[in-house]
Amino acid sequence: MFQNQKNNKERLYKYLIELIKNQQIDYSQTEIKSNIVKYGVYLNTKLVFSQLEWIYTEIDEVVFDHWPKRVASDFSKIQTVYEDAETLIINKPKGVVVESGTGNLYNNLINHYENKYYSVHRLDKETSGLLILAKSEDAQKFYQDQFRNRTVQKKYLTVVSGQMDKVTQITSYQVKDKTNPLRQKFFWYEVDAKNYDSNYRRAQSIFYPLFYCVELDLTIIEVQIQTGRMHQIRLQLESLAYPVLLDPVYNQEAVDQLHSSTKPKVIKIAMQKKHGFEYKKQVIKNAIDNRDIKPELIEIMPIKAIPELNAEEFNKLRIEVFGDLNYSLISNYLGFKLMNQKGFNAMLFDTEELSKPKKINPLFSRLKLGDEQF
Repeated sequence: MFQNQKNNKERLYKYLIELIKNQQIDYSQTEIKSNIVKYGVYLNTKLVFSQLEWIYTEIDEVVFDHWPKRVASDFSKIQTVYEDAETLIINKPKGVVVESGTGNLYNNLINHYENKYYSVHRLDKETSGLLILAKSEDAQKFYQDQFRNRTVQKKYLTVVSGQMDKVTQITSYQVKDKTNPLRQKFFWYEVDAKNYDSNYRRAQSIFYPLFYCVELDLTIIEVQIQTGRMHQIRLQLESLAYPVLLDPVYNQEAVDQLHSSTKPKVIKIAMQKKHGFEYKKQVIKNAIDNRDIKPELIEIMPIKAIPELNAEEFNKLRIEVFGDLNYSLISNYLGFKLMNQKGFNAMLFDTEELSKPKKINPLFSRLKLGDEQF
C-alpha cells in the first residue's frame, strides 16, 4: 500500500508520477497514465479511472498495488566475452535493458553493475548479443568515436516472416513517429523525412538470407548495418515486407500503407561470390541502373539457391542460435579496435558453420585479438 504524504490538492496522475519516482518504482509516465485508465486507482477504497481526478493529499489515501508489476531482468544470464583494464564485452541476454530510460530507471544493465561502467552503444531490450561497456569516460569516448565514424563492423542474425531469397541493400530515412511513440517512422527518400521532421536520420543495412523453410514460410538472415539507428533493422525489414518474426511493434505486412513516399525502383545486381560483404557488382541486363544517384534499394542475385530446411531442422537451428522460438534478434558479430589499438572481433555463431546444422559451433565460436584488420 502506498499512502499520500503531501498536504495539497493535486491531479491524480501528477501525484502518482511524483510518488512512483520517489518510491523508485519502474513505471514510465506513459504507463502510469495508461494504468490509471486500464486498472484504476483505489482512492479511499473507491476504484477510480480518471487521470484528472482531484485528490486532497492531507486526507486521501491512494493505493495502486494491484497494478501488474514489471518483470525483473535476469542478469544472471550475462556472459563475459572479453575484459581488460578499459573494456568489458558481454553477451547480453534478451529481456535486459541496457541503460536508464523510459520506465527503466533501476531495472537496467548499468544500474546492475552499480554504475561502474559507461554505455557505449545500445541493444533493444529483447535483442541479445555482443555489447561493449567502457570502464572510463576516455574509453567511452574512444569507442563511441569508432561508432560515430562507422569503423565498427556490426552483424546480426534474425528470423523473418516470408521468403527472402535475394541479398538486399537498403538506404532509408527514419524519425520518431509523431502518432505512435513506440515506433520509428520509415521514409524511402530524404526530402520526405525532412518534411516530416528535421531530426530525421539516414539508415543503411544489407540483408543476407541464410536458410528458408517453406513449411513455416520463415527465413533466417544475417544483417550487416552501416548505421546504428533506433529500431533500424526491425523497421527496415517490416518496410521490405519481411517483418522480424513475432515482433510486437514492427509486424505489418501491408507495407505500402506505412510509407508516405513511393518505393524506389530496384537495382538488380548479379552476385559473384557465394556469401560475404566483398562481392563484385555486375548489373543485370535491362535492370534499372542510374549511376548518377545513390540507389535506395538494391537486390543482389545469389549464384546459388538459398538452402531449404524442413520445419524440424529449421526450428532446431533457431533454438540453437536464439535460445527459444520467440522473437529472435541477436547481435552476432563486432569488429573494432581496442584502446591498445589491437584489432578485436568476436562472433557468437559462425555463419559459414550454420550451413552444417549438426556441427554448429558453440557460443563464442570465433574470438580474435590481434593486429589483423577486421
